Amino acid sequence: MFIINCPYCGERDQAEFSCGGEAHIVRPKNPPDLTDDKWAEYLFLRKNNKGLQFERWSHAF
Repeated sequence: MFIINCPYCGERDQAEFSCGGEAHIVRPKNPPDLTDDKWAEYLFLRKNNKGLQFERWSHAF
């Protein structure tokens, strides 16, 4: 467990949040038009860079 600094309610426990994955990844505009390979690439393949990364977290409740 870890503490997340919420801009609205201050320091809160991780259990109150839901992780949305990497931030700044743009969802394809028309998913039905993608091939299965392209859709799988969007859903599952990430760069896994070493170092600082950004994730999208939102309050679950």
